[in-house]
Amino acid sequence: MKDAEHQKKIQEEALKAKEEEMDKLKKKMEDKVATAQIAVEEMRRDNVSLSEEMSGLSAAYNSLEEQYHRSNNSASVAVGGGSTPAAGEATEMTAGGETAAEDGGAGASSGEAAAENPGRSNSHEVQSLREENSRLQEDVRAANEWMVSMN
Repeated sequence: MKDAEHQKKIQEEALKAKEEEMDKLKKKMEDKVATAQIAVEEMRRDNVSLSEEMSGLSAAYNSLEEQYHRSNNSASVAVGGGSTPAAGEATEMTAGGETAAEDGGAGASSGEAAAENPGRSNSHEVQSLREENSRLQEDVRAANEWMVSMN
């Protein structure tokens, strides 16, 4: 009889130890689940934030590109004598970053273009437009590089 009580006591202690171990494991798993849920929520917020930022940057990039094209077209009108490319038509860029119209046509030197087109005689305005065009081209290039690096 005493032996049976002793066995029962040992089994109860073993059972109690196993229950305590299971409680510890359960607590540890609950902590891991809570940590994972927090991480998932942070990732969702980051994802939303990044999506909003990408939308804003995309809109800014599009705006910058439109501004560049408007500037490029107005420079073509002011410098090249009034013909601008049709919508959707690409303008061919020279090595200096100017369109053919800004360059005065293929093979024409600055002096020849100024003599043929009185609009080119205002060198200050032309220089200002070229500087703005260069800045915009640099901004577009930087934006393109940034967009590529984000993908």
